[in-house]
Amino acid sequence: MVFSVGTLQLLGYKITILTGLIPPLLIVIGVPNCIFLINRYQSELMAHGNKEEAIRNMVSGIGLSTLLANTTTAIGFGVFYFTNSSLLVEFGVVAALNVMVTYVICILLIPIFLHYMGLPKARHLKHLEVKWIEIFLKKIDYLVHHQRNAIYATVILVVLLSIYGMTKVRVIGFVVDDLPKNDPIYTDLQFFEKNFNGVLPFEVMIDTKKPNGIFGNQAEALYKIKALQNKIAAYKEFSKPVSIVEATRFLYQAYRGGDAKYFVMPGVMELSKVAEYVQNGKASAKQLKSFLNEDKSITRVSFQMADVGSVRIKELMDEIRPKVDSIFKPSEYKVSLTGHSLVSEKQ
Repeated sequence: MVFSVGTLQLLGYKITILTGLIPPLLIVIGVPNCIFLINRYQSELMAHGNKEEAIRNMVSGIGLSTLLANTTTAIGFGVFYFTNSSLLVEFGVVAALNVMVTYVICILLIPIFLHYMGLPKARHLKHLEVKWIEIFLKKIDYLVHHQRNAIYATVILVVLLSIYGMTKVRVIGFVVDDLPKNDPIYTDLQFFEKNFNGVLPFEVMIDTKKPNGIFGNQAEALYKIKALQNKIAAYKEFSKPVSIVEATRFLYQAYRGGDAKYFVMPGVMELSKVAEYVQNGKASAKQLKSFLNEDKSITRVSFQMADVGSVRIKELMDEIRPKVDSIFKPSEYKVSLTGHSLVSEKQ
């Protein structure tokens, strides 16, 4: 346990929700090593009563098997190094190193302790003579040596049933998986999903790759954004967008005296009048600046979406991405899809 905490410090890692589990985890892994070694030592003592020979036989008989067991355990933790999560990488590295350290400590210290300790008394060895354990082990030994075909058939059947069961597993994750169903946050999220199509951010970043690209070429990019919004509006998982297009509609409505029927995307000629309307100070340009970068080459379209789960979000992205590329040619535009739901799905 001390060595594991020291490893965290040496590698510059912090104690997190995962790395904090390593010390007690090493106890769970280390105690069986101790049990195997001491049990073999006591069995050897019952056989011939020579302490030194019992220690030698303990190390040679159990040392290799515990080494293989600890090595496979360390490899299991070590594979976390190849994930994309820094938390899992740190956990895997520290756990793998310290599982092997645990083995080394056990194989070194236990023989030393046993060498200086006195011989166990008769009551300490009673567990080696428990009848039902002896009967059980003899039964296992008989099955292994005389019923191999039955064992193979049983294992194959279990494997086939397990494979069939794996095909029935539906792997799906939600952003709020860790919250209980009666948690206020979960309840509020369900309310917003039911009434407002969710609250999780989903954004489309559009880079025209040239200054004033959003309004240049007769505002071609604006009308492409409008087409994209119409495509995404077909999906019930998304709320209404917030974008430069919506701001333009609002300004056009203001330009037309506030009549609700003018909350539409104006034509090219009318759009130039709206631009003059803004430049002359009759409307605030802040509504547009919040969607644009300095040189008006990049804009974003913001949606809110429901927590539909990792399976559905992947399906949505597989459907939306081709539609985005059909509207915005990749050779002319760089369009990025991002947001909390996408990040959670990738993790």
